[in-house]
Formats: sequence, C-alpha cells, structure tokens
Amino acid sequence: MEADINERSRKRKKDKKAATVLKLKGNDMMKRGLYKTANHNYTQALECAKDYMVIYTNRALARIKLQMWQEGADDCTRVLEYQEVFNDNYLKEPDLCFKALTRRAQAMRGMKEFELCLADLTEAEKLYPEQEAVQKLRKTYTDDWEHEKRVCRIMADADVLKGKEFVDFLLNFLQGKMSDEKEDEEPKEEPKKRGPQLPKWCKLELNDENATKLRAVLKEQGEDVTLYMNTRDGMKVLVDSLEFNDNGIDILSDVLPLYQKLREDFQRQRLYERLIDFLYKRNLDAEGNTLADEKVLKILTLLENASMHEEVRTDLSEKKKIKDLFLVVINSIDIKNNRVLVSQLISFASNLCYGTGKFRRMLIADKDKKPEDFFGTLKQILESVVEPETKKDAEMLDENKSPNTEKKAQEEDGKKVDLK
Repeated sequence: MEADINERSRKRKKDKKAATVLKLKGNDMMKRGLYKTANHNYTQALECAKDYMVIYTNRALARIKLQMWQEGADDCTRVLEYQEVFNDNYLKEPDLCFKALTRRAQAMRGMKEFELCLADLTEAEKLYPEQEAVQKLRKTYTDDWEHEKRVCRIMADADVLKGKEFVDFLLNFLQGKMSDEKEDEEPKEEPKKRGPQLPKWCKLELNDENATKLRAVLKEQGEDVTLYMNTRDGMKVLVDSLEFNDNGIDILSDVLPLYQKLREDFQRQRLYERLIDFLYKRNLDAEGNTLADEKVLKILTLLENASMHEEVRTDLSEKKKIKDLFLVVINSIDIKNNRVLVSQLISFASNLCYGTGKFRRMLIADKDKKPEDFFGTLKQILESVVEPETKKDAEMLDENKSPNTEKKAQEEDGKKVDLK
C-alpha cells in the first residue's frame, strides 16, 4: 500500500512537471498573440494535471481572445467552484479568484449576460476594493448594458411587424435612424468616441433574433420584398453588418443565388469586393478569431458563382488583395478537414484566370512576392484535395451549391496579458 502511495505521488509530480512545461509554452504563445496555439497548449497541460487551477484562468483568457465566451466562462467557473468546495471561499487564493471573476465577467459580457457580468465584478471588488481596473470595467459594462436595454426597447415594436414593414423598421434601426426617446424630450448628444469609425451603412449589430426573422421574411415574401430591401440599400447594410458579427452571411447566402437582378446590383455596388475585404481581414491572423469554416465556405461559394461572369471576373481580378486572399484562407484552416472549402477556393481562383487573364498575369508579374509561393501552395493543396468522401463534406457541398451553378457555367464563356 505504501509503495502504491509513493508511486502515485511520483506520477503526480511527473504530470505536474509536464503540465508546467506546457503551461509555459502556452504563456509564450499568448505573449506572441498566438491564441489558438496557446489554447491548445493549455488544454494539453490540463490533460496532464486536471487540478492545476491557474491553467484554467490562463486558458480562459486565450478563449476570450478567440471569442469562445461560454468555454472561457466555464474554465473560470471551474476554478471558482473548486475554491468554494476545497477552500470554503475565495480568500485563500485571492489572486487566482480575482482573475477568474474578472475574466468570467468578460465572457459574460461577450454573451450579453450583463447582470451576471456585474455580479462577478462585485465579487472581485470584495477581494481588491481599491483595484481601479475593476471600476473601469464596471463603468464600461454598465454602459454596454444600458445600450442593450435601449436596443431592446426600440426593437420591441418590431415583434408585430411583417413583410415590408419589418424590413423598413429593421433597416432604419440598423442605420441608426431610430430612437427610444420621447417626442417632448431633448435628444441626447452622443459622446464622441475614439477608435475605428462605424461602417457607413450599418451602425448597430444585426443580432441573432432579428437575423432569423429577416431570413424568414425574405423566404416567405420572396422576390418582391427582397428586391424592395435592395432598393433601400439593404445589401449594403448586410455587408456592413459583418463588422459586428457574421449573421449577414447567412442571409446573403440565401438570397443572392436566387435573383439575377440582385446579383447584378451587388456587382455594380462593388459588394463582392467588400466580401473579399471582409474575409481577408477576418482570417489574416490565423491564430486569432477567424471566421468559422462554414461561413468561409458560404462566402467562397458566392464569390465562385459570381466569378463565372465576365464583368465580375474583370473587376475582381484587378484587385491585388485577391491573390493574398487565397493564401490567407489556406493558412487559417485545416486543409484535410475542409476539402470542399479548399475545392471552392481553387475553383474561385481558377475562374479568375479566364477571360481577360489579368489575375493570371498578376500572379506572374507581382514584384513584391514570388509567384512560386502561390503556385507551390496550390500544388500542395491539389495533391491533398480529393473528392468528398465524408458525409459532412457531401452535406456542406449540397447546402452551398447554387441552384444555378451548372446553368451559369454553360452560359458563361467557359468561360496580441496577465499570466502566471
């Protein structure tokens, strides 16, 4: 029995040492802004020592950086529950609990659970009452909650609206043309904020609820309401809304393949180029909060279908960022698990080589980058991409294939922390 106890003790020390090495690797990755790798390192460390509490708060921070709100909150909750069970309260390890509380507050804010968020900050203040950082967070999160309440008051009127009335109401709201202030009240002057400017056509977030209702309205009402929304600059609003979240991608993926007039206007407004800019920006940092693979696939499907048209090819092939987009997307995904996505990307790039051939000539004439980089990557991908073999691949392909793809193919001319 004593031998068994000694053996277990040696194993725990060995596992703790291995976990510490992985934790330090994760800390280094965090300092370098490599959040996905840090999250992976911390997860491996916890597989060695599940009771190494400080790693949970470190992993929580990495997950918050990746906007994995629920997962980050769960890591913090595990630390706090451990302290409540084994230490009775948070006072035996105040530093650790302070981090867990403030980071869970961040995660709760991300999920718009403001009451729980502020409750965690209250507990954190009990540990360190003079901590100015918590006071600043409380003010920021309180302001965010008030903003969310205001949005809810405004949108409460939209519950009974249908069809064009809902579209008008939602577009006015997203463009910042609505207020919850009473007519006899003086309008409040918004304080000037530093930092990036809001998009031109969309000033507020298209949340999940409104996005779901809009999709349903457009599906039910069909072409008339969809084209009416377009005349109200609706497609511009949807593309600009991507600065807040990716809900607009699903709507664009629903309607663009259906109506030729909509696609023509989308091109004239140069919105395909805006989609490329968005995808490039979101996936440029492969270790950051990149766009989900299914969303990338939807955008690439829209671009690939559009690039079958000579006018679209001409405009897009002149965009210098288009070649870099290819490498940015490839570097941000798992190629082996995204065969369909990679195939769609290659098809898009291939389409751009038809017609005027400007994209093809740009690949060769780029003085800043060697064409071998592009073609070497392309060769590597082509050697690894095979026909869809899994059910997931097949389903993703069916869901994103445009009903008009085959017809159009025939008609066209071939044509960057606090860590321990």
